[in-house]
Amino acid sequence: MLARPALQTARLPAEDLPALIAAGYRTSDRTVIEERGVPERVRPHVERVLRFLADYER
Repeated sequence: MLARPALQTARLPAEDLPALIAAGYRTSDRTVIEERGVPERVRPHVERVLRFLADYER
């Protein structure tokens, strides 16, 4: 995944970066930063993306 500078400098947990990027794509980086993580309304989408990522990495 490509890094998103706004998310990287927002002092959010680095281990959550893939989830944060997926949430930022679905909403916006600003929304993710203001929510201090993945917004609840996009969590199902983010979980689906993370499952696809896990399958791809196998």
